[in-house]
Amino acid sequence: MRRLSPTLIGAAAVAVSSAFYLIHVRDLPFGEPGAPETGFVPKILGWFLLFLCFLLILREGFRPASTATSGLPPAEPSAPKAGYRRALAAAAVLVAYPVFMTHAGFILATGLGLLAIFRAIQYRSWPGSILAAAAITAVSYFVFTGLLGVHFPRGIFG
Repeated sequence: MRRLSPTLIGAAAVAVSSAFYLIHVRDLPFGEPGAPETGFVPKILGWFLLFLCFLLILREGFRPASTATSGLPPAEPSAPKAGYRRALAAAAVLVAYPVFMTHAGFILATGLGLLAIFRAIQYRSWPGSILAAAAITAVSYFVFTGLLGVHFPRGIFG
């Protein structure tokens, strides 16, 4: 019997998160490319992520069983449990993010969400994670609000 690869499990978890995300943003106005509304970017990103997960699941599903994990380094006995916990923690943050963003606002939700994901996947140290989350949040906010004119929920800052 074929084992489920970590890639397949991760892709399925992100696909489920994307589906919940798309359900949550379904009522946002979409607009059009020349005049995007609030839901334009979230809906495109949600569908794109779901599509990429679908492609990854298909790729893993059609890969021969002997090479399904050939690109992964050999794991220690305790490593898979820790890896699954980190992936589930990151997936939980992705599921909670749209709900948190509508109440707390884009800046706070994005900054804390990225920080939580970075720490869950052990991206960098605490200072590195904080700096990366703040930089990505600031650049995203500037690009979408300043250059593209997208209006995000202000939350407690509004």
